[in-house]
Amino acid sequence: MRRNAAAALGILFFAPLVDAGWNPFAPKVTFTRRIPAPHNLGPLQNLTLVEIRGGDVADFSRHFKTRVVDDAVFTLTDATAAGVPLTRLTGDDKAAKDFRKEHPADAYLGVNLGGCPSTLQSQAREEKQKDKSKVMRTYYWYTANCSATGRLIDGSGRELALFSVTSDSKSAESQKMYGFEAGATERSALQELVGKVSAKFTPRLDKESVVLDKKAPQFKAAMEKIKASQLTEARQILEAALASNSRSGPLNFNLAAVAEALGDADAARTYYTDAMNLSPSEKRFSMELAKFEQRERDKAALLIRP
Repeated sequence: MRRNAAAALGILFFAPLVDAGWNPFAPKVTFTRRIPAPHNLGPLQNLTLVEIRGGDVADFSRHFKTRVVDDAVFTLTDATAAGVPLTRLTGDDKAAKDFRKEHPADAYLGVNLGGCPSTLQSQAREEKQKDKSKVMRTYYWYTANCSATGRLIDGSGRELALFSVTSDSKSAESQKMYGFEAGATERSALQELVGKVSAKFTPRLDKESVVLDKKAPQFKAAMEKIKASQLTEARQILEAALASNSRSGPLNFNLAAVAEALGDADAARTYYTDAMNLSPSEKRFSMELAKFEQRERDKAALLIRP
């Protein structure tokens, strides 16, 4: 019997359940994991917001700080009141050293906003009436477009990330527009911009589902435990069945999925590999092994310092 191993440093967050997906009866095991951001900060945790320049600084700052707290990946210190440009921290003079001493962090962030201007747009359309006559009506709506540039540096002033993002929003179409809708559209675009800035360096959570093989011995008994979120017990049932069914590809595959959901990557890799070798004609076994290896590479990337 293979030994359980804890998920490395809590990088994977497992939530075992049967994921209905498009088929409410699909026998799946589902777990949640973190996927590295485009600008992966690895194990860094403490951020200091150094400056926000440009457009609606107050609203952006408020939404951004809320977003970081909600993401629960980084701790954030707001040092914008100090009025120190991020570029000053790329040097090693006394001012930079004093700032870092007062605001110690793994990384320092600056954001340059390009504004979120709204534009009133319209379109005339010919519409058919109940009496089959036609009439021209003009519809109006607001669009808003935002842009921002973000920069992250580490405590030595080394650049970790430089990126640009854009966002847009559109109001509902109507034959009559009111002035407040322009502001609402701009705020919506700004909130989307906040999310896009954060997503550039914040790993995202994603649900993964592995469809189990019904042909495996003890499938029903194990599935009952999985439905009750008792994955340890499900694994015990399947491992007991393996003693007399070691050549079963489906059984090894189901064990792999359960072991991965429990955070035991070493056992999962062995079971996925055995399933593929024992059932070479079952293409999804090899495909799931490849997906598993990608998930492991993602997990490893989250442990590497940039």
